[in-house]
Amino acid sequence: MLGIALVVLVVVAAVGGTAYLQVGRKGATTPAYVVERENWRRVADGLTRALAAGDEEGFVRPFAAGEVKERQRLVFRNLLKVPWETARWEVSDSPLNGRLRVDFVHQVKDVDNLPIAEEYGWQVLPVESGTEVITGVGAVRDHQGKSLDAGYYPAPWDVYDDLSVRVRDHLVAMADKGQEAELDRDVDVLARAAGDDLAAWQQYAPVPADGRRGARGFFVVLEKNREVYNKLYQGDGKQDDSLEAGVNMPVVAAEGRPGARRAAARRAAARRAAG
Repeated sequence: MLGIALVVLVVVAAVGGTAYLQVGRKGATTPAYVVERENWRRVADGLTRALAAGDEEGFVRPFAAGEVKERQRLVFRNLLKVPWETARWEVSDSPLNGRLRVDFVHQVKDVDNLPIAEEYGWQVLPVESGTEVITGVGAVRDHQGKSLDAGYYPAPWDVYDDLSVRVRDHLVAMADKGQEAELDRDVDVLARAAGDDLAAWQQYAPVPADGRRGARGFFVVLEKNREVYNKLYQGDGKQDDSLEAGVNMPVVAAEGRPGARRAAARRAAARRAAG
């Protein structure tokens, strides 16, 4: 039979990870570096504008034809279904050895107190080489080729071909289209649980301090496939605990690099694991 568990992902401001070990590149000011960085910022800004305008062709334009472009077409369609308060792409560096870290900075409406950053690792060509300059999309990886723990790739919009999203007060719940019946069955139960939890927090929570504040809502993902479950927010190669049906995870806020204050927005992933 299938078991259900809830995972609460607390968005906190914390130290972010490095991208492709680009240590020592901070502050690079050579003309070529600056030009390429600004070129990629314009590409990222183009994605932001395309999503805001619902412009699918504009969104997929910089991705290489074939599998990469078609995958990002599905990502775009998934992103349109999520109630965003903030959704933008940011580039703070230029490519190194054809790889570039890009942050998808996003805030789910009525859930996240602050924007958080999902880190993408793009394989790229020089911007001036043509229009289809992003040849691969994946996680940011360390020198051993492993996904960075603080990158939070892949998110549900990256994993699923067709994302189903349901919105209730203080709840955004989602699942793969193939699990939509279960999502519809459970969403109102989850919404009541979210309301009860928030009410209890408001009644018994300590006085806010150091920028901490209670959650605005919950972000829930239903997933019953163990292989997919293991990848969500963690990438490939993570250890599989066959008894685990859910896990608590801290999430780095977009402005949560060193010295930033904490936020207390909460996310939840209800994952179904075979048991």
